[in-house]
Amino acid sequence: SLKAPAGLPFGALSGRQKAAARKILDLYLGNMSDAIARRQWRRIREAGVDRLHFAWAGSQTPGAPHYYRIHGPTVIVEYDNTQNGANHAHSVWHDPTDRFGADLLKRHHMNDHK
Repeated sequence: SLKAPAGLPFGALSGRQKAAARKILDLYLGNMSDAIARRQWRRIREAGVDRLHFAWAGSQTPGAPHYYRIHGPTVIVEYDNTQNGANHAHSVWHDPTDRFGADLLKRHHMNDHK
């Protein structure tokens, strides 16, 4: 469920782990227009970066199935590469504070991967 964060809070991550998670967020923000990226990062900071959680499932071996989520009050980022031998990736940026925050990845799996 996307209602409650899963994984470790950012405050419990080491400096190296926080930097890696921030790089993931930066990749997503880099795909947005500058104005939207600044707004999204400001909302994350205002809600509290240490309120973000990082969750990982699957292998750490490159090319093997894996999933991660960064989840906080104003953002949920999901990356899912668990199907077809880790050859079918999905990535989603959710905003849980508005209707756009629906669980799009879950809906896609239910409707398109039966």
